[in-house]
Amino acid sequence: MRISTGLRTEKTLTDEICKKVIDSIIISEFKNENYYEGVEKGIRSLIKQW
Repeated sequence: MRISTGLRTEKTLTDEICKKVIDSIIISEFKNENYYEGVEKGIRSLIKQW
């Protein structure tokens, strides 16, 4: 899984931040078959950090 940032976002949403969101939020929900919740929580986390 990967989160691709666009121009001018890579300074705010670094690869490290994106990896942390994937590992700690998205994948943990996916393991419980909560796919929608994983994506939604991941997006909300990225928006907060923006």
